[in-house]
Amino acid sequence: MTEPCQYLAQLEQEAEQNHTRELYLWPRTPISNLQAEAWQRVGVSDWRADNPRSRPARVMRAVDDLLYNRLIPERFTFLDVCCGDALIPWHVKRRWPMCQALGVDLNKDRMQTHWMVQDQGVRLFRIPLQRLFRDGKDVLFDVVTMFNTYRGWKSADLSEGERWIVDAADEWFRYRARYTILTATGAQMNRLKEEGW
Repeated sequence: MTEPCQYLAQLEQEAEQNHTRELYLWPRTPISNLQAEAWQRVGVSDWRADNPRSRPARVMRAVDDLLYNRLIPERFTFLDVCCGDALIPWHVKRRWPMCQALGVDLNKDRMQTHWMVQDQGVRLFRIPLQRLFRDGKDVLFDVVTMFNTYRGWKSADLSEGERWIVDAADEWFRYRARYTILTATGAQMNRLKEEGW
């Protein structure tokens, strides 16, 4: 089985060599103030892990439950796909310093928080979703999250040849993650339940 950081580093290197930065799927989405959007949708910023309604608090409760029930190892791997400002993996790393807290986002190093979270042990990788979800290497993450991006496929600039990515994402989560935490629409949740999630 491939080690998660090595796996992501290899995908990032391949992406850079093939100049895949142009594969960004949400070019109209502003990246300047992601926490204003989080506040609008959730009612609390991701900075506030102490607030039980915040996304980091909810994620950490789920990880606590997984650890308590011994469903993941103490030195677990945590990956946030389309991690944005990377505050969620940062909170996870602060709470469990021995974990591998990882993030994938094509905007790596374009946000001020990226420097802070990387200085504190979070590893970020610039990998297009087209490359991540197409890859079939033998790797397994303990916990994988994907939030607004997962529920926002309809607002992505998917070309006809990229529509496969929606189903490929679910297959990737099924085989590359022990546990997955998603933000999904009602229709997506119904479909996932029908598929046995």
